[in-house]
Amino acid sequence: MTEPLLDTDRLLTRAEILELTGFSYASIWTWMRANEFPRSLVISGRVRWREREIRTWLENLPRQRLKGDPPDGVTDGVRPRSGPPGA
Repeated sequence: MTEPLLDTDRLLTRAEILELTGFSYASIWTWMRANEFPRSLVISGRVRWREREIRTWLENLPRQRLKGDPPDGVTDGVRPRSGPPGA
């Protein structure tokens, strides 16, 4: 079942999607087919995407690790304990 359209959720055109993501339509189409990008809606024969879904997709893209970043699981240079404090 699809989510209802919210009043604040704009419908974006193909041109807006390309500008917002910076990717080609061929890449977006491939990702939609693989369920890796939000599927478009068809409204009166026109294709649109929900802005909320696109922004969520963008926010959930993996971040590039940089040289010198601490390994996963290390915060402020201190590894989290595997047991309870004081153990």
